[in-house]
Amino acid sequence: EPQEGEGTTQDRGLLGFATAPDFAASGIFYLYLTNLAGDCEVRRYRTLAGNRDRAKLQRPHVHKSGGGGEKVSRLRWPYPGSCWWKFDFHTHTPASHDTPWYMQNLSLSPQDWLLRYMAVEIDCVAVTDHNSGAWIDTLRAAYEGMKAQAEQGQPPTGFRALTLFPGVEISVQGGVHVLALFGPEATTSDIDTLLGRVGYAGTKGNSDAETSQSLQHVLQAVLDSGAIPIPAHVDSAKGLLRVNPGTRECALSAHMVKQALAVDGVLAVEWCDLANPWPQAVESQSNRFARVLGSDCHTFRNSNQPGGSYTWVKMANPTLEGLRLAL
Repeated sequence: EPQEGEGTTQDRGLLGFATAPDFAASGIFYLYLTNLAGDCEVRRYRTLAGNRDRAKLQRPHVHKSGGGGEKVSRLRWPYPGSCWWKFDFHTHTPASHDTPWYMQNLSLSPQDWLLRYMAVEIDCVAVTDHNSGAWIDTLRAAYEGMKAQAEQGQPPTGFRALTLFPGVEISVQGGVHVLALFGPEATTSDIDTLLGRVGYAGTKGNSDAETSQSLQHVLQAVLDSGAIPIPAHVDSAKGLLRVNPGTRECALSAHMVKQALAVDGVLAVEWCDLANPWPQAVESQSNRFARVLGSDCHTFRNSNQPGGSYTWVKMANPTLEGLRLAL
């Protein structure tokens, strides 16, 4: 019940109560209240070791509601919670042979590539070149160098935190593209291993071949690698769920589509235009899958630029498991 100094009338008194996640062991809990002075206050208590029905005040933190200009002591909540991360699920670097950087031999440093995503406040970016992970290690090394400069008090102009999710866009048997997203710790070697596992024997960075493995087996191979499979731009070219023009009929084999969607662990699809319909044959499954979007950026000169298309993802931290839980 309210103690001395805690208001009980006129919208004062106890406003909120929360226990620490480890309350059973620590005995810590928090009260949010308005005191008799009209100030909002957070109080942290710890139960007494010999009597869990009683508690001792540890730290009061007062937020002054008046305009007196007092400095406010802010209580730091020690337990992580979820927040929103601006996530680009589909990007390309000069490692993709259909980009102007590669075709026209245009110069682009990994630092400049990273800064373009930082400039539009992207928090997480999946690096998903066509059948290649060639720039994964390059980008990581560039970012670590920029981060080291920032930690020394000399950040590159425009630098902000950015989490890289190594990945690849796989050209799969049957004319379908699939994104595979690994955790931030993955390397170029992990991408190469996956491409070998699914039987991609074409040119790295190109889409001049398809996997020897079926779509169903490719999705499972991605999962077995510890990555997250996301069928790419499913409602458009090379997409799993594209329909014949003017109809809601699967452009691909309905049987193949159903088999792919039945793979346990497929949680999301990349959907480009919400006006496009789901194929009628699998419409009943539409609510099972999160719809995500990336820029599919191949150049910084057209509409598909960094920041043009992205997805807000709620996670405690930008990790692969956090992403998996969010999807």
